[in-house]
Amino acid sequence: MTPIALITTAYTVAFISFWHSFQPKVGDMPLNLKCKLFTVVPVDCEEVNVKLREIEELLDILGKKHPKEMGAFSRFLKEVIDNKTLTTREKELIAVALGIAQGCEWCIALHTHKALEAGAKPEELIEAGLVAVLMAGGPALMHLIPLMKAIENFQKGAEKD
Repeated sequence: MTPIALITTAYTVAFISFWHSFQPKVGDMPLNLKCKLFTVVPVDCEEVNVKLREIEELLDILGKKHPKEMGAFSRFLKEVIDNKTLTTREKELIAVALGIAQGCEWCIALHTHKALEAGAKPEELIEAGLVAVLMAGGPALMHLIPLMKAIENFQKGAEKD
């Protein structure tokens, strides 16, 4: 591991340790940090929906222009996603973490939606996101912003249904 990676990892672990040990209070009552975490980021539902539409458009274009390659990708995706040892929920939580670690806002939006559909709880998504931060460092922490926006967006959508 490079010195920069060690410093980033140490900083991330220190930040997470600090975050978990810090218990802000209102009067005598400690605040739930997860609720606090959800209220930090203003939600732009349209931004999340745009990401999902962009994915659909990309797949449609590639499917028409490169049907052989996209067919192969689709078969591979289906094979990986099918329930075997890990459930779909667990696989989607992994995909969210990888999307955060790689900085892919489209992946975060898509897999947050799929994880929630598969029964993941918002707390599980945040925990998966924190694992990504632990492994990928400070930049991944900033990608919890699109994660929280996506969670909020899909929760609001589920409430309307």
